[in-house]
Amino acid sequence: FGFTIGNITDNNGDWRNELSIGTDKNFRSELYLPIDQIQRFYQTTLFEFDREELDLFVDNDLAFSLEQTSYRIDLGLGYKLGTSAVVETGLIFERGSFENDIFLDEDIKYKSPGVFLRFGYDSLDRVSFPTRGNRLTIAVMNRREDLDGAPNAGTTSEDDNYRSIQYLLDWKGATSQGNHGVIGNASLAYVDSEIDDSIHYVQLGGFLNLSGYFKNALVGNHKAFAALAYQYNLGRSLFGLSKFPIYAGASVEAGNVWTAADSISSDDLISAGSVYLSTDSQLGPIALAYGFNDDDQNSYYFYLGKNF
Repeated sequence: FGFTIGNITDNNGDWRNELSIGTDKNFRSELYLPIDQIQRFYQTTLFEFDREELDLFVDNDLAFSLEQTSYRIDLGLGYKLGTSAVVETGLIFERGSFENDIFLDEDIKYKSPGVFLRFGYDSLDRVSFPTRGNRLTIAVMNRREDLDGAPNAGTTSEDDNYRSIQYLLDWKGATSQGNHGVIGNASLAYVDSEIDDSIHYVQLGGFLNLSGYFKNALVGNHKAFAALAYQYNLGRSLFGLSKFPIYAGASVEAGNVWTAADSISSDDLISAGSVYLSTDSQLGPIALAYGFNDDDQNSYYFYLGKNF
């Protein structure tokens, strides 16, 4: 569920709220407050509660799960670079815990304050299955990670307070000609940590995100991923439905995640692909797909209302 209240200040500020319920639960509330009348400078205050089941898979079979609960406050100051780009910096205050009644004798609690710098550019014509434009996000987060309840993997009890710098890059681009369209996607994540480990992990797996695996089946601190998808607008070519696209598509993908930086190797990249049918509806995009990869994993996917 999403709810936004606009025009809450003289400079046209917004109060944005989102609530997700299900296996994973999330509540997010953000105040967006332009500072000047031309709305170049702005200030943001974000509160987020998240409870997520972190499922760890071995050969696409569920090995065990961790439940992560986190509370986070971001205080940001940003500047708009034209109509499509922003640069933002600010403070992060986060605390949370990891729970598992079988594998952990006690919960692993943590605090992780820090600072961030973020650049964003977005000219995509739509969020899901775009036909033109680009979206690029680059983020750097310098955080202190203070663990309580269990030593981190590969450390001693004296090493439960350390600093990490996380680098993130995400890009999506699309172009089309007539009924033909191509979508490219790439993402990179790297953590420079004092102990070569971090509680701030990244995930990979799922439709168009290393197809063949379950959603977020691969977990690590470092990630490399790229994908290229071709889609054909059947709705326009066969049925003359210019405002109701029905896409038939196929993708080629490659990527992996790593826990330690010194283990990153191009030899570990997993090749994947998918074929799919998709359309837009009043409830969001609908997609039916089959995914496979060279790790001998394959999956069928059905999505309703999920952004890709």
